Amino acid sequence: MISKSILVQVAILAVLAITVLVLAGLDLVDGTLGLGWAAGGLLAGVAIGIFASRIRRMDWDGTAGRVIAHIAGSGPSSWSASSSATSCGNGCSATGSTAPPSPRSACA
Repeated sequence: MISKSILVQVAILAVLAITVLVLAGLDLVDGTLGLGWAAGGLLAGVAIGIFASRIRRMDWDGTAGRVIAHIAGSGPSSWSASSSATSCGNGCSATGSTAPPSPRSACA
């Protein structure tokens, strides 16, 4: 089951995204905003979204039956298997600069 707080965040972001797209579309139709600026803004938003999604990664650990959240450090080199924090989904967390500990050792 998906957490209620995640559903609320998705709903808020969806409303904001649709509002911005409608306003940009209206400005595009009126001629206030050029097609190049609109396309550039859309591409920049996608790039920022991809970068932001790489900062906090969530994976399912089937052996422990839990969601594991990884918070990446700074830069592309930290986007590999190493992580700076692991959260087990039940309120506990463990930190380290090496590969994330197993959920059982982090939350025991």
